[in-house]
Amino acid sequence: NALRVPARFWMMTTLCLAVIGAIIFDRLATRYGNGRPRTIAAGLVTIGVLADTWMIAIPLADTPRLFSAINCRGAAGGPIAELPLGDLYVDVAAMYRQMSHGRPLVNGYSGYFPPHYAALRFGLSLRDPDILTQLAAHGITDVLVDREPDPGGGWDRYVRSHPDARLICTEGQQSLYRISPAAAASKAPIA
Repeated sequence: NALRVPARFWMMTTLCLAVIGAIIFDRLATRYGNGRPRTIAAGLVTIGVLADTWMIAIPLADTPRLFSAINCRGAAGGPIAELPLGDLYVDVAAMYRQMSHGRPLVNGYSGYFPPHYAALRFGLSLRDPDILTQLAAHGITDVLVDREPDPGGGWDRYVRSHPDARLICTEGQQSLYRISPAAAASKAPIA
């Protein structure tokens, strides 16, 4: 029901256009003879292609900041969830940071989202405390809250208000919380 990366089909079209261009160039260049005129024509075509496709700089987004709160004393080293969760830029930035700290991450972005990700986003948007309980029961005991994209501090209040949440540390705009897995496991429903 979806086409993944349709731009890849353009590569085949580009190859076909390059072959057609070479055939046309060969036909036109043979009219003017071989040797020096053909070399001059090839040089002009090369200069034209380079002038059309040359790039001075590739515009890139800034590299996401690393969060020092992830590495503070008392961090468990297991899976982590970064809040807010579900926003495209925030999730991609969390994935980038994951390359530095190496911990499994709940946040993510792809062309495919597993069915539970929408439920997780929805439950978190409602600020349902059972979502944090279930995350902890499944081994995701550390929750990092970034207050920069949340100036009102709603995410921080949400995690802080959980009865089993304990503040591990605060570094700048980020706070690391631990949800007690033992308490969460006792509240988790039996499947």
